[in-house]
Amino acid sequence: MKRILVPVDFSEESAHALRFAGQLAKRHGAIVKLLYADYFVPPVDLASMELGVTSVEAADAAKKLLVHTAEEHLPAGVSFETRVVVDAPVAAIVDEARHCGADLVIMGTHGRTGFRRLVVGSVTETVMRMVNLPLITVSPKTAASRILPALPRIVVAVDYTAECREAILAAAALAEAETLIVCVRNVKECDDPTVAAAEIRRMQAWTPPELLDRCRYRVLPEDHPAEQVLELAKLIRADLIVTGLASRRSTAEVVRGTLAERLVERADCPVLAVNEMAVATRAAAAPAAIANK
Repeated sequence: MKRILVPVDFSEESAHALRFAGQLAKRHGAIVKLLYADYFVPPVDLASMELGVTSVEAADAAKKLLVHTAEEHLPAGVSFETRVVVDAPVAAIVDEARHCGADLVIMGTHGRTGFRRLVVGSVTETVMRMVNLPLITVSPKTAASRILPALPRIVVAVDYTAECREAILAAAALAEAETLIVCVRNVKECDDPTVAAAEIRRMQAWTPPELLDRCRYRVLPEDHPAEQVLELAKLIRADLIVTGLASRRSTAEVVRGTLAERLVERADCPVLAVNEMAVATRAAAAPAAIANK
């Protein structure tokens, strides 16, 4: 990992995500790139702004505030870059992810759920569907003491998709070789030993071969799958939850959120998600990487 992109809106939630990114960057020797996007049309959402400033002055102030934010929240010795873009946040983040050479995006989430999430919307949730890189969301519920660069315990919500398989590979690349990876699947009749054993064999067959020795498997009830995964993650004190992001959503999922979106909303640890565009980007990059060796 060479570069981590961290969109910043100067909230405590984005500062929390920046601290997590800093720990990962320190472990991997990566550069952190901070991005702030705004149209700079009054009212500008910067706490330090005074009324009556011009758009140019607001952009200059944002550049200085980005540097100050990086110096305040990143560990000593971690290199960083900053960029201020005059654009809508979602468009700017997606474009920057495609062109800045980042390997990972890390964003804070404001933890909106239910009707409030549906009405207000979420920049993080929208970016999660559009960005072409693995994305880690960091909830404000994640305790500072749980922001660990080594990620010793990971829970993977298995759905047998290419997105989920890419997500488990991305998570394993971030973690130590001895990290425990717990793969879970929600099924009917999970209390039936025959059903549970068959599902575990299926998960083992789906697991990337190089990760088999690091994985353990659990079968959970099908009712309320997100809650079941989150409960297990709390039980084992998981440091990261991993999921693939479905490319299509039913009407019910638009209202209540997909499994991935519900995990992002409710988790008290970071969540790594991969969508179909990230899978396609990785697939396109693989032949070039082989040719360069």
